[in-house]
Amino acid sequence: MSRKHDRRHALKLVFQMEFIDDLEPDSAIEAYYESYKDSEKVANIDTEFIAKEFHGVMEHKNEIDKIINESTSGWHVSRISKTDVAILRLGIYEMLFNGEVPVGVAINEAVELAKIFSSDDSPAFVNGILSKIEEDKIKKND
Repeated sequence: MSRKHDRRHALKLVFQMEFIDDLEPDSAIEAYYESYKDSEKVANIDTEFIAKEFHGVMEHKNEIDKIINESTSGWHVSRISKTDVAILRLGIYEMLFNGEVPVGVAINEAVELAKIFSSDDSPAFVNGILSKIEEDKIKKND
C-alpha cells in the first residue's frame, strides 16, 4: 500500500481519540487494528509508519493545538469540526515535527484528506491554515 493509504489510517486513529479520553495511544492502535482484523482494509499496511504518525500527533497534540489556535482568526480548536482538527493535527505534525515529509507534501496530503473525509469547504480551509503556518515558519527562520 501507499503512504496515502497508511496516512488515512493514521488520520482515523487521530480522529477517534477526539471521542476517547482515557485510552492510551497503544491501546487505541490495538483496538483499531482489532476492529479491522478480518478486513482487507488493513492488509499490506505499514503499521510502523501509522504508529509513528499517530504517536507523533498525540505527543505534540497540545503544542499543535496551540499552533492551530494562533493561526486561525476567530477560530479555536473547539469550534472547528473534529474531522478538520484531526486533519490539521496530522498535517502540522508532518510539517513541523516529523522531519521526513516535505512541507509541501504534508500540506497537499492534508488537503487531499479533507477532500475525502470532510466538507466541500474543508480543503480550502485546511490549505489556508497550513499555508499560513508554513509562511509563519519561513518568517521565523529568516
